[in-house]
Amino acid sequence: MLKYLLKSNRLITFVKSMGRKKNYIREEILEKAMKTFWDNGYENTSSRMLQEKMGINEKTMYSEFKRIDRVAGALGSVLIVLTVVAVIAAPMLAGLFAPGFVGDSAKFQATTEMIRVTFPYLLFISLTGFAGGILNSYDRFAVPAFTPVWLNLCLISAALVAAPWFEQPVFA
Repeated sequence: MLKYLLKSNRLITFVKSMGRKKNYIREEILEKAMKTFWDNGYENTSSRMLQEKMGINEKTMYSEFKRIDRVAGALGSVLIVLTVVAVIAAPMLAGLFAPGFVGDSAKFQATTEMIRVTFPYLLFISLTGFAGGILNSYDRFAVPAFTPVWLNLCLISAALVAAPWFEQPVFA
């Protein structure tokens, strides 16, 4: 059994060593990317510009520098904390963003409730946008393109079905 495992391990090592070698040095292209960001600013730097300056294609850039698990974890964590804080602090946020409603308790309560609804929505729509970006990087464009259509159909359907159950239909 041990002999078989060693033989298998040698075969895997050999096959992996036959793979195509990288024709770039990671540190050099990182330096070029940082210089491009520094020269043009973050907002004015596109992925196409980065590819041209670094001398690599799009697939190489995404496969070399993707850290989807870390980015997704950080984004999800920040959004969850922000959402929880916003839902708990909704009355303070309502007072901050709509100080004219503080005197009118009905408007203030409605604003507070809408904040409590919209922040979880922002959490999910941000994660959906992130997932769409990942799919786009793998040349899968249909699902991210159709997602807003599906979202609108679901929202309209839910509002039409749920409106009779609410005292104020706007909350449906």
